[in-house]
Amino acid sequence: ATALGALAIFLAGTEFFGEPTWQPVETDAVFSQLEVYLRTSSLPEITKTEVREIWWSAPSGEATSLLDRLAHSLAPADSRVAELVAFSSQAERPTVLPDFSWLADSATPPLVRHNLRLYLARWLAQNSYDDEALAWTDGLTPADVVAPEALLFYRAIASHRLVQADRADATLAELLQRPDDLPTRYQKLALLMQQDLTTLEDDSLDHISRRMADVRRRLALGRAGETVQTVENGVIESLDKLIKKLEDQAQQQQAQASASGGGPPSGPPGRESQPARLKG
Repeated sequence: ATALGALAIFLAGTEFFGEPTWQPVETDAVFSQLEVYLRTSSLPEITKTEVREIWWSAPSGEATSLLDRLAHSLAPADSRVAELVAFSSQAERPTVLPDFSWLADSATPPLVRHNLRLYLARWLAQNSYDDEALAWTDGLTPADVVAPEALLFYRAIASHRLVQADRADATLAELLQRPDDLPTRYQKLALLMQQDLTTLEDDSLDHISRRMADVRRRLALGRAGETVQTVENGVIESLDKLIKKLEDQAQQQQAQASASGGGPPSGPPGRESQPARLKG
């Protein structure tokens, strides 16, 4: 695993992957976007001042990401953002999610729409709402958000848990194009997931058990609809294939043993002609 991780980091830094598809975002660039949003809005000046004060009073560093800093700064400017920030800070995990359809409305400014979709998707992925997390990040590109590494990381997390191996692997490869620009936890978990996917085979017992775990996760969240039933049916089909494969292998081994004369020795003819006694 260590060797593979080192190889992935080495290849990510060479021309093997070509030019990286995403760039880390600088703090000044995000504030410039925030300034454009404030200047083109009809917000009261006192609100604009409050937004700027929250931005500059936020601690810098990895502990407070640019995504969090932006979301908290936008809260006074938009009550919907404030509600989303408050919702994401609660400890309880509801089975019915609030309506966030405004995040898909083209009338919502792109700075708010794109980044708050990621903000919500991150919370969803952290709380095992993997289908919803992927749905809210669908269509977003690294260039759309202030935290492209978070977009790719949580998209990979959700895809991995949903056993969407191809999608997870492609997202992880894109994320690891810039390993030195990732938080340590992102880099290490990404390498572990990438290594884990190399041993995963379709319809294997490992593959089946992961999908069964996905069913348990969905049921724990109160999801018992058509999607869960589809996954369950897929698990049953895979189990049937696995059982059939094992039966075929056993029959093949028996046939080979019989052909080579390696079957069990037969008893005396007299004993074999006697009716067998049934025993419990």
